[in-house]
Order: sequence, then C-alpha cells, then structure tokens
Amino acid sequence: LLYRLKGCGCLSKATIDQLPREASVGRMEKGVDGVLEGAMSLPGVQGALAADDQGLCLGAKGTAPAAASGYIAALAHRASQLEPESRFSVCVESEAMNILINADSDATVALYKIPA
Repeated sequence: LLYRLKGCGCLSKATIDQLPREASVGRMEKGVDGVLEGAMSLPGVQGALAADDQGLCLGAKGTAPAAASGYIAALAHRASQLEPESRFSVCVESEAMNILINADSDATVALYKIPA
C-alpha cells in the first residue's frame, strides 16, 4: 500500500517521506493500519481508506467511511477501463472534500483531503 500511495502522483515526495516505512512490513492488517495512520498525518488529509479489488474494506480511518469501499473500488475499476494499459489516479472534487483514488490489481487506496 505504501507503494500505491507513492505512485498515485497526488502526494509530493516530501509528503511521501513522512509515511512510516515499517508499515509495509509484517502482517497485512498491521501494514494496512500503519499506512492508513501514516496517511492521516499528512497535511490536509481527513480520511484514508483501503479496499481490495472486490470492494471489501481493508481499513478506514478518519472521515473515510468504510461503507464507501465498494463505491471507491468500482469507480477505480471503471476508470481503469478508459485506459487499460496505464496506471492512473482519480480525483473526485467537491466544495467540501477531494477524494484521491489510486488502484492496481491488489488494492485501491483513497485519501480524503480538504480542498486547497
């Protein structure tokens, strides 16, 4: 998951360097929780969510509702069909919140951020 957060292009290198490195090692639950906790400490992030490719919530923190994991995974899947050979990020923008979504074959990660 740490790799997916790095690859989404939504976060600066300085911000990425603040994420805990040890979160990607060890048991899956501990790794997911550590990465989501690290993401929550980033500037402007109000929520973080991880889902598997079927939309099952792997973890949610802050304002990211666990019940949204299926919608987040489905949105990422549909977006991937637009350009199947490319890695991509999706940004859902509203006046109150921006949701940054990045997915690959293993998991989907969404960060809920306050608009700049």
